[in-house]
Amino acid sequence: MANIKARNADGAEVYLKAEGAGSNVDPYAPNSLTSLIGIRQVVNTYQLVDPGFTADFPCYGHNKIGIYYKVDSINTSVDLNVEISPDGANWAKIGADINVTTNGVYFVSNPILVPAQFVRGQFVAEAGGADAVVDFWFVYGF
Repeated sequence: MANIKARNADGAEVYLKAEGAGSNVDPYAPNSLTSLIGIRQVVNTYQLVDPGFTADFPCYGHNKIGIYYKVDSINTSVDLNVEISPDGANWAKIGADINVTTNGVYFVSNPILVPAQFVRGQFVAEAGGADAVVDFWFVYGF
């Protein structure tokens, strides 16, 4: 079992204890995640098998959002991003696209400060085939 320590945007530490951390496992599957400390809410997985967007995730009342994503069946690479919206109609990317070349579970290192009411994941593009599966998780309550 591995301990994972991350820091939120204010520098506070958030701890995860997970079996198989760093391997290609679902961090929220039974028996994989043994405890979440310092996080009040883990949201269900949003899965994309083609470029597009996840469902809108309402985040009003929570100014910090942590983002996990998992890529399976990658051919060459996939580009991912996250968008925020003040109203669910107008969207802006939070930064440059993230290029992923290896299957695995990843964490956007610092929870984002969300000056918005909604957040959603974006599977931007896929290179080398059309087999990739992308899962997004949003966590809040730091």
